[in-house]
Order: sequence, then C-alpha cells, then structure tokens
Amino acid sequence: MQSERMQKLVAAVIASGGTREQKGGLGEMRAKAWLVLQDLRYEEIPQTPETMPQTLKERGGKRPDFKMWINESGPAYYMDAKFHDTETLTAFHMAMDELRQYEIYREWLNAEGIDSGPRQLCFMLYPHELSGSEFLLIELDAMLNAEEVIWKDKPARKLPISRDSGAWVKQYEILGA
Repeated sequence: MQSERMQKLVAAVIASGGTREQKGGLGEMRAKAWLVLQDLRYEEIPQTPETMPQTLKERGGKRPDFKMWINESGPAYYMDAKFHDTETLTAFHMAMDELRQYEIYREWLNAEGIDSGPRQLCFMLYPHELSGSEFLLIELDAMLNAEEVIWKDKPARKLPISRDSGAWVKQYEILGA
C-alpha cells in the first residue's frame, strides 16, 4: 500500500532528524490513525495552554493525548503517544518529572470526579527504530515501578522491552479480525 510506505518514510526521516515537536506530532498522528482504524470511541484531549484547566495547571499536571473507550459501559483509558528511541528495541526511558506530571493528571481526575471507576493511563510507545509501524501499550504504573536510572542527566525510569513479548501491535492491523 503506497500510503503506508510513504508514512514509514516520513516517520524514518523525522526519527533521524526531526524536532521534539515533530516527533510528538508523528506519535499523535499514528495513535489517532490506529484508533480510527480500530473504530474505537475516543476524544482528543486539547493540548493548548488556553484549554488547560486551572486546577490541573496549579498542580503541575500534564494531559495525555487521547481518552478512549473499548466498550460503551467500560472504563475510560487515557493514552499518550510517544515516538521514542528505544535503544534498539530493548528499553523505554521516561524522565521522572514527566512521569510525575502524568501521575498528577490521574490524581486530578480523581479529585475532580472525572470519569468514575478505574482510570488507566497508558503510553502508546512507537519506537523510532520501527518508523511507527508497530507500538507497545505501557501502563503508567509499569513506568513508575520500573528501574531508577539517570537518563539525559535527569532522574528517570527505564523499562525493559522485548520484541519477543508478543505484546506488539501492528499499526495497520485490525484487532479481532
């Protein structure tokens, strides 16, 4: 499929020399395309400074990209797309200050009474090395409990990943088909 090849080429170019904003935009674009392909109900969470709730801003939280539902009566899942280098598909790193911002977001949801029931926050990890063709879903709690390391001169968490895990999701594959 021509479109798929072109998207992989663009992803490879951005992975090798794109800005942080371009990489983030590519991850969000891939995540949205996957949600549409799966025909899942979702909402994009506004990311502009003007749309940041004051109480969340005061707490120092960070909003994920999407809110989605697997079924109408089920819990909401909050998803943030990450287009990251993964050390040749062996590890996912996140700085503790960013992880804490997502943890604050989840606490804010509880405090504000938004979406009763369990609130799961996950990362859709698109490794640079795969040019956006596959991703892993990684729960916030898994990252918070991962190995403590220093990464890019900051306290961080490092979660081992493996191509053998069977948890990889192909970007263009319809689940359950």
